[in-house]
Amino acid sequence: DFTWTGWDYLGEAGVGIPAYSHGEGGFGAVYPAQLAFCGDIDITGFRRPLSYFREIVFGSRNEPFIAVQNPEHYGKTLIKTPWVMSDAYGSWSYPRYEGKPVVVEVYAPGDETELLINGNSLGRKPSGRAAYFRAIFETVYEPGELVAVCYEKGREISRHLLTTCGDVCAIAITKEKEAGSELAFFEIELKDDKGGTVTHKDMVLSVEAAEDAGIWFGSGDPKPVYNYTDRKTKTFFGRAQIIAKVRDGVIPSFNICGEGGLKAEYSDDQL
Repeated sequence: DFTWTGWDYLGEAGVGIPAYSHGEGGFGAVYPAQLAFCGDIDITGFRRPLSYFREIVFGSRNEPFIAVQNPEHYGKTLIKTPWVMSDAYGSWSYPRYEGKPVVVEVYAPGDETELLINGNSLGRKPSGRAAYFRAIFETVYEPGELVAVCYEKGREISRHLLTTCGDVCAIAITKEKEAGSELAFFEIELKDDKGGTVTHKDMVLSVEAAEDAGIWFGSGDPKPVYNYTDRKTKTFFGRAQIIAKVRDGVIPSFNICGEGGLKAEYSDDQL
């Protein structure tokens, strides 16, 4: 197998963007498409669903992975290139779609996979090599817990859980442990009251820092409307990233401001 690509990148805009009308994605993608969006890992270093699928196919992961197609597009024809499988994402948070149809993809080893919504089974379907490692379930969206259970010869071997998240109540800043000598990377996430990442409500965030501080701000969104040097971005499924220039071993302090008065600070400026 040759993976194109491991990491998402600027250019070849739209080649991996799923679309439902002309211009949304594929080779005909129009502005503001900037990223190829075909990486197993997005441009911020966050793993996309296809990376888990590939990991399972190659026998490096024994647990299933649940990805849910956007219910907004249920029943529509997907316009795709060979670099697109679907628009599925690892989220079970779709407000306003309660009771409406949705397609759930379970990337799974074993020989059977069962899907449960709030403890109620949707039955078992073939998985593993016989099903090309992808079990498809059609159901209706119901907030709560979505669980996939994998079986091998009738015995449970692994499971994966997705939980509906709540509303945004905080902004979290996490610095990568292995910082380089020139750049420091920070994961920015919108969090609910239980500490879960809020994937259904993105918001515009801005950075406050010294004027001469080297700060770059962006997300994995393949269609960003802000420049990475703008000190402003919109989260993508609740996530964004800051890259800060390290000078003489010191990382600049900064604040992140969001909607509704949300704010987070970073001031531990030692590398």
